[in-house]
Amino acid sequence: LHIQPRRPLSIECNDPRLQAALIAMENHIENTISISEIAASVGLSRRQLERLFMEKTKTSPALVYKKVRLERAKQLLLETSVPMLDIAIEVGFENASHFSRVFRETFGMPPSKLRSAVAGGTSLVDR
Repeated sequence: LHIQPRRPLSIECNDPRLQAALIAMENHIENTISISEIAASVGLSRRQLERLFMEKTKTSPALVYKKVRLERAKQLLLETSVPMLDIAIEVGFENASHFSRVFRETFGMPPSKLRSAVAGGTSLVDR
């Protein structure tokens, strides 16, 4: 039996160090870890990890990590009725207002509007 290693869900890549870093991010959505800890877990310094991300994704690991967390929040908003504060905490934010502000900056609408639009049958999913 040959089992393929898990591939990250957030970004397609074929660099094993980048894949491992993305998987670490996906595995630490609620209990967030530092970029330095992610780097150490894949055998790189923080600076080496930052250079790798810039080379392969054209963005920083911190921004990718934030996007991974917010995509998880978006999924929870679309697929569950979990209260906003619980979603904020589940994706590593300490309060709902900070979560809402960062979500709005990223997706162009507050999380409450996304949820109410979906509940009302409006399609805003691929924004």
